[in-house]
Amino acid sequence: MKNKLTGFLILSLCYLFSSAQSANTKSNFTLHIQIAGQDSGIIILSYFSAENFVKDTAYYKNGAASFAGYITEPVNMGLRLGQRIKGERMKFVDFFAEPGKMQMVLNANDITHPKIAGSKTQEELEMVNTSTYQTGNSIDSVKKIISQIREKTASSIAENTTGKENNKTYSALQDKLDSLRQQIHETNLAYIKTHPDSYISPYLMSTYLNILPIDSLENILNRFTPRVQHSRDSKFLMHEINKMKNIAEKGPAPDFSVVTATGKEIRLSELKGKKAVILDFWASWCGPCRAGIPHLKSLYKKYHQKGLEVIAISTDENKNAWLKAISEDKSDIWQNVLRKNAKNNEIFKNYQSVPIPLYYLIDKEGRIIEKWEGHTIENENEMDKKLQELLQL
Repeated sequence: MKNKLTGFLILSLCYLFSSAQSANTKSNFTLHIQIAGQDSGIIILSYFSAENFVKDTAYYKNGAASFAGYITEPVNMGLRLGQRIKGERMKFVDFFAEPGKMQMVLNANDITHPKIAGSKTQEELEMVNTSTYQTGNSIDSVKKIISQIREKTASSIAENTTGKENNKTYSALQDKLDSLRQQIHETNLAYIKTHPDSYISPYLMSTYLNILPIDSLENILNRFTPRVQHSRDSKFLMHEINKMKNIAEKGPAPDFSVVTATGKEIRLSELKGKKAVILDFWASWCGPCRAGIPHLKSLYKKYHQKGLEVIAISTDENKNAWLKAISEDKSDIWQNVLRKNAKNNEIFKNYQSVPIPLYYLIDKEGRIIEKWEGHTIENENEMDKKLQELLQL
């Protein structure tokens, strides 16, 4: 849940502002931070103020740092501790800040559970997280077991054994995982419906973009109070819903022009007439995205000569990480592009591209006829079946 919401935050920031600027000189909030376990170092606070993107860096001493800035509503901020080391991610936590004075205490060894005072919105989020804490722990435990089974299954295949027991257990655990996730969905949705004046409600609602029908999503948004409807998160949600409307099943695939990893400019409409086109939204840092590439490669090798084309659209901001992933996965057999490099930001404006991996299937008439979210065995099977029908094999 948290990773997805963090991705939602990043996307919404990209939508609302296209470039970073210097921080506003006036301030209406202060954040004083006490850091246990580390006396000195670098701490970075990033967020969108009323007017621009702010990336504020402080060099703290004696385990203390302070920030000040200007915001007009509760804002989800990101905090990073330490310097970026090649091959490692910086320690990161996000939280809701508000106009006023705030205090934060965090542990340098694990900054993901800070204690924050002075933000009512953060208190609301922590209340929701507490209600789903035990279920979240159960999800982590089941996912760990599933990962172990995947490794055993891979070993069975390598040893030419069936691994039927592994598959049977895997299926039962997947059902358990779905059930646990549904519990969290129901808890969060209940909060959203009963708290129309909370800025946490549109923040949590990103989870339901691909779960609830469009009319249900709009109905919930319309029930928010005016101040929440005018929040950045609500505006971003409406933008995403509008894209979902534009890309209704069997609707025309919006055109875009973008330069590939090899420097070639391609336009989606140029592929009209091909029997099938798959758009694969992914990122180098996304484990499930990378796990789905072998299956996509098998489809491409099997069906390319029969009319299948693939355009892999990365949401990466780091070009080097993107190119490295392509090389590691040997996925340079199809067209690879960066979403941010599309002319006039056409891909981001017109395509729903979260959560990833996300796959669109386009027919020879240029219509989107299927969409799959996530890397699952069920999605792979459905993809196989649909391509066989489309290519009349």
